[in-house]
Amino acid sequence: ELRSVTIPESITVIGEYAFSHCSNLKSLYIPSSVTDILAFTFSSCISLESVNIPDSVVKVGREAFRDCTSIVDIKLPKGLEVISFRLLHRALNLKTIIIPDSVKIIEESAFQRTGLTFIKFGRSVQEIQSFGFANNFFLTNITLPRSLKVIGHNSFLASSLGEIIIPLGVETIDTQAFAF
Repeated sequence: ELRSVTIPESITVIGEYAFSHCSNLKSLYIPSSVTDILAFTFSSCISLESVNIPDSVVKVGREAFRDCTSIVDIKLPKGLEVISFRLLHRALNLKTIIIPDSVKIIEESAFQRTGLTFIKFGRSVQEIQSFGFANNFFLTNITLPRSLKVIGHNSFLASSLGEIIIPLGVETIDTQAFAF
């Protein structure tokens, strides 16, 4: 029946599966002492609606917020360089995401099957891996960053994009990157 979590300033790492499947968890406070959120930490917390990850966090592990279907707002930390595998997979109520300027790689399926309608890419994104933003049926418009070099296979599969301008620096557009 865990509904609220306040993590104390003495914590620097939140371990794997620490709060996974806490289906009633709605409120979460992560202090600026935290530097790492490991894999699956908050996965399947289906009542969690808003997350503010402090800028002290440099790593957010794979699937840390997977199947958090109620998330409507998440602030990613400014120093994050990699958005990990399936980080927000099935965040069905997430409409907007702002990718920090520090992010270079968006790993496989990071934002697959969300409710995204708007993405603001940071200035350093170089690679969007396979299925990165696939199955975002309400995504109609994106502006890809000039830093982008690789668009992985099925990156935007089954979205509703109306127009795409590929930046000049893109070197690879993989199989079915924009297929419907």
